[in-house]
Amino acid sequence: MKSRGKDKQGKLAQHFSSTSHKEAMVDYCAFTTKSNNIDVFLNKQLRQSAIREKQEQAFNKDAMVLLLSRHNAILKRWLNDKSMRSHKVTYLSMKSQNEFIELLAAETRKYIVKVLTSDIFSVLADTTPDVTLKDQLSVFLRYVDQGGSPNERLFDVIEVTDKTGYGLAKSIYDTLIKHKLKTGNVAFQSYDYASSMSGVNKGAQRYFSELVGHTVPYIPCQAHRLNTFLEHGCKASLIGNFIDIFENIYVFFSESTKRSSNLMERMEKVEGSVKLRNLSKTRWTVRAESIRAVWTYLVAIVDTLEYINNSNSFDNLTKTKAIGLKKKILNFDFFVSLIFMKNIMYKVKHLTESLETKELNVCDAAVLIKSTISSLQKIRSETENMDNMISSAKITAQSFGVDSDTDFNRYHRIRKRPQRLDRNADNSAPYELLNFYRQQFNLVLDTLINLTSSNLNVFVETIQPMYKILSVPLKLNTSQDFSEAFSLFPPESWSQALRL
Repeated sequence: MKSRGKDKQGKLAQHFSSTSHKEAMVDYCAFTTKSNNIDVFLNKQLRQSAIREKQEQAFNKDAMVLLLSRHNAILKRWLNDKSMRSHKVTYLSMKSQNEFIELLAAETRKYIVKVLTSDIFSVLADTTPDVTLKDQLSVFLRYVDQGGSPNERLFDVIEVTDKTGYGLAKSIYDTLIKHKLKTGNVAFQSYDYASSMSGVNKGAQRYFSELVGHTVPYIPCQAHRLNTFLEHGCKASLIGNFIDIFENIYVFFSESTKRSSNLMERMEKVEGSVKLRNLSKTRWTVRAESIRAVWTYLVAIVDTLEYINNSNSFDNLTKTKAIGLKKKILNFDFFVSLIFMKNIMYKVKHLTESLETKELNVCDAAVLIKSTISSLQKIRSETENMDNMISSAKITAQSFGVDSDTDFNRYHRIRKRPQRLDRNADNSAPYELLNFYRQQFNLVLDTLINLTSSNLNVFVETIQPMYKILSVPLKLNTSQDFSEAFSLFPPESWSQALRL
């Protein structure tokens, strides 16, 4: 470490004067200067990038406003005259727009409250998560105006944290109280069939009646019930597998723009105005269009999957998924399920659309549901038409190179009776293709028919007194009939009507 003479430096002195030590000292000094740290430098870049992005968004927004002003004389004049106003305000900022929305909402609520000052009304409510995954409760009011026309208004949207039956009922009740609506005028309540809403013991329907101080008859959403019944029917048969494959088709193509573009190229060559979409969990009327889309573009879907499997521009995992999905599609079970569900879903779609119209009354709703049940029962009883659907599926499958008999024998072997019950195999019932698929269709139809009929009976029983005097054809009713019908409404309203 020490020097070894006049002209010979020690090891430590040699190290301090070396180039490597000097470079290390420069690096250390740079490190101790926080402004030069890499994370600080990157953060600065990120901040600058975020600032540029916001500036770009603001520029695009201004450009859009200017573009609209070219075609709107009032907007153009408003923008041109901003220099004449104090502080050059335009009221086009996000804060101003939100304030306008709140003012309009407040005025709309005031109008609804004014209309319902002395009239009875019904409450409808449902929850759904927003983009921030917070549950938002939408409260609707349904009433008949002085002209006899039904009205359905969105009254308020509030965030809910307590999703128990009592918590939901309290939120609905508090909303009415907050806006000074008379809870004694609530005649009916309607929600979906979730246990937290429909439960007799701990559901919102029970607690809401307790909060308002009188019995409020509960009528479940019939469109929601119908589609829930259809789901139960599908799960009770092989149609459930079809639903899973259907979802897989949508997910496979929607999760990649590259796959989607390849499919779109082939879909454009086919006549049709529908597009591939998933089986929506909430927009039930879309489901029929979703199945129709797969039916219309089935050749394009299969060709795209084959192309992906043979192309070098896709990775092995994608190819494996494509060939697996193609194998599931090219199965007779899928073809026969597709044709069957295409027919059933359109019947459900027409009924659902009718049940969702605001002009519909409960008596007409009951008639529509009965009519659909009769239509489903007719499909159930007409074996010939069901066999024709299966024959059509055979022809379609054959066009894709799928042999229905081979698939049936491969995936649906004969179930023999256990030997402990019968050792003679010849006693087994014939297990034919037509019988099997008829049985699967009937499972769906029986579940849908039975559940819908049972629900209809409960629904009609709830409003029986009113249903009796309003159902077509109208007949002569007694004062007792009207008295029983009035009893469905809030005590104050029907007691006043009886006095009159």
